[in-house]
Amino acid sequence: METEITRNQGGTSAFMLEEPIKKLLPKFAIPCVASLILSCLCNIADQIFVGQGMGYLANAATGIIFPITVVGWGLSLLFGDVGAAFLSIYISGGIL
Repeated sequence: METEITRNQGGTSAFMLEEPIKKLLPKFAIPCVASLILSCLCNIADQIFVGQGMGYLANAATGIIFPITVVGWGLSLLFGDVGAAFLSIYISGGIL
């Protein structure tokens, strides 16, 4: 089965099968966390510009909606990653 996976990837090594979880988790978690931090920094910049241009009421509105947006990001990542994992297991013929 490993040779089939390697062949399907165009000859590259199947590192997800060979690497331990302790090495794979940071490899995939760090970019995810970095993207969320970048999104939060963009929100801070938006808060500054909205507060300068529109006033405190608009700033309060964006401050209320931002935590809801973060929860939406978290749920979309949760369902997207779980769905991708189930799809990978299903395609590979494994037991769900």
